Amino acid sequence: METVTEFSDSVCPICMKDIECEKFFPLNDRGLLTMVNCALVYGHSALKDYIFSCDTSVRVHECCRKKYTDKRELENRREGIRKFSQLVPQKSFAQHVILLTSKETASIVELMLLKIQRIAAKTFGF
Repeated sequence: METVTEFSDSVCPICMKDIECEKFFPLNDRGLLTMVNCALVYGHSALKDYIFSCDTSVRVHECCRKKYTDKRELENRREGIRKFSQLVPQKSFAQHVILLTSKETASIVELMLLKIQRIAAKTFGF
């Protein structure tokens, strides 16, 4: 089972391994939105971009999707963001909270997350 470094229809975009090696299924619209929101939380902009640009259905391994969208893992990541947000003035932070409704909005959210990640990396050293 070889791991590849580029997204394609023949690999799971989460683990980057051959899609045929495990049980898989195509994501519906709700599943795609969930994956994009998770990618934003995790800071995986390449996955988000792939989902938006994919002309065919996005297929993922069932076990990868379950792990990637696990509520506990997402909550742990969000908790870290919440702790960081306490360092940013609340009015400023609240102005940058945007609902994901379109590709343009996703780009804005991505830019804000990159800014937050850079500040967090400087502040916390990660």
